[in-house]
Amino acid sequence: MNKIQDYKNEILRNCYANYQRTGIAKYEFIFEYKKEARTAIEELHDEGLIKSTDMAIGMAYPILTEYGVEFCEENF
Repeated sequence: MNKIQDYKNEILRNCYANYQRTGIAKYEFIFEYKKEARTAIEELHDEGLIKSTDMAIGMAYPILTEYGVEFCEENF
């Protein structure tokens, strides 16, 4: 797997785990401003799996969409 896919899986798994624990499909993703991580966030958004997220240098707060929750239920 490539680094972007690794980041995408990390984001989805952690958002989904938080959703299962709390009912909130949000995750504090700290990535120390790595280009691949930012690309992963953008791709997940473009794919409809996460909503637009607050982003700062090196961190983001991705939130699963309904489609993202369904995707995670089927794949994780």
